Amino acid sequence: MPDYRFRLARTPIAVGVLGQSNERGQVTPTESIAGSASRIALALAYVSQRNPGIRYPLQPAGALNGGYHFKLYDDLWDWGYAARIVNASIGSMSMLRDAAGQILDIAAWRSQGVRQQRPADVPGDRGYAGDYGVASGKVFVCTAGRKAYAFHQGNFLPNDTGINQNLDFIREVGAQATAATSPDFSAATVGSTVTDGSVTWTCVSTSTTYLGFSYGAGACTETRAGFDPFGIIRRCHEEMGRVRDATQNIVVLCNGQSDTGLTSGQYQGAINSVASFFANRGYTVHLGLSVYNPSGNNVAAYDTLSSALVSSYNFLTGAFSAAQIKLGPNLYQLMGSTGDMAAGGANFAKDSGQDNIHLNARGAIFAGGFVAAAIKSWLPQIVDPAAAA
Repeated sequence: MPDYRFRLARTPIAVGVLGQSNERGQVTPTESIAGSASRIALALAYVSQRNPGIRYPLQPAGALNGGYHFKLYDDLWDWGYAARIVNASIGSMSMLRDAAGQILDIAAWRSQGVRQQRPADVPGDRGYAGDYGVASGKVFVCTAGRKAYAFHQGNFLPNDTGINQNLDFIREVGAQATAATSPDFSAATVGSTVTDGSVTWTCVSTSTTYLGFSYGAGACTETRAGFDPFGIIRRCHEEMGRVRDATQNIVVLCNGQSDTGLTSGQYQGAINSVASFFANRGYTVHLGLSVYNPSGNNVAAYDTLSSALVSSYNFLTGAFSAAQIKLGPNLYQLMGSTGDMAAGGANFAKDSGQDNIHLNARGAIFAGGFVAAAIKSWLPQIVDPAAAA
């Protein structure tokens, strides 16, 4: 293999990866497969083989894990590009509820956990916008319920136990839930509250119009309160903006496991919302899908999400353009659901901690190659990197 480490003339690009735990990276540094330490035998899951300064953990995610980013980096390096990769993924993130934000049909949201509006209360935390919902033709926000977090730095969460520091996955604190039967919301006025089991809703509008925009059950768009409730999307955008020399700004949306219970319409709404945020700011946006989860054994759900992505692509290319919106990488379709991707398959097998959800080092390297290939399919190759200096 040629030693590229001292040939640093590569065109800089910014690549943001926004998904859940497999996209964030879940390959532990202590992993071994058939007695062989992955950090040695499969080092590409932990560190670039082109630029040894690119290694786990990849920020802004704080997990001390490897993942597919290093294969992505090296393949783009060989294509003539120095990728500044922004690891904005959050473990267990739903593209609907956690990224876009979900306006709830409150009357139908029975015996379920609801998250309260709160300010930031630990370092690195951005607070939570609160769960918004509609009931009796009015708009409400949850002001007493579960506390929800997506990321923080350093400290443990207040009133929580057993959680490691440097959080970068969805975490709820508390057991508050709505009542089995919906309360009466019809008499609520602006500022008044409705008790719903161990949850409190505060009325913010006596019609379904709030702050000049209409509200209905489904994904939030960026003009509505409750959009990007954790600040996950805005954090990705801000981190991408730190790459001052980028000649291309690319965001790869790649979710799946946390959204297998959604309908095609619900997932399409979430993708449309998140992708539009980035496309409106000039990014090239990839509509990808995460790998199959054999522990859930739900092929039909992944087919539903795949169909939703195609519908989103058709909608978004009409609203923007095919030059800005790209379909794929669909890792579920590219890597499959049998063989190496079945429970206990070669892309999940490891000597301890195997959960048939998170890719091992081998699987992560394969996935990174497919993500890189999706970008390379439209990004022109620079044959002589020195010419781009």
